[in-house]
Amino acid sequence: MLTSYVEDLYSTQEEADTKMFLHAFHADLNEHRSIAIVSSDTDVEALAGSHQVAIPASITRTRSRLIDIPRLCDKLGAAVCQAVPSVNAMTGCDTVSCFVGKEGVKHHPR
Repeated sequence: MLTSYVEDLYSTQEEADTKMFLHAFHADLNEHRSIAIVSSDTDVEALAGSHQVAIPASITRTRSRLIDIPRLCDKLGAAVCQAVPSVNAMTGCDTVSCFVGKEGVKHHPR
């Protein structure tokens, strides 16, 4: 296997989730029009929607099924796709029902 250093892909970012999109952007610049990202992490799906604006190539995220990110962004709208990563970061998880450290509404008996 031949490997080489690609300066455009250098990053001090430690999280693989975000590095994937640096690679996707680089692939798009090199005229790849369809990019599949394989990940079981749903955070990647949130990031894909956000990065789809900057990466014209069609991005699909797959775990056990393909998710058409451009189609998802069309349905949700650009504003929602841009906001999802921030909400995800504030909650600390993509499956919680309330903000981290904040409890849901408590119902007190009368």
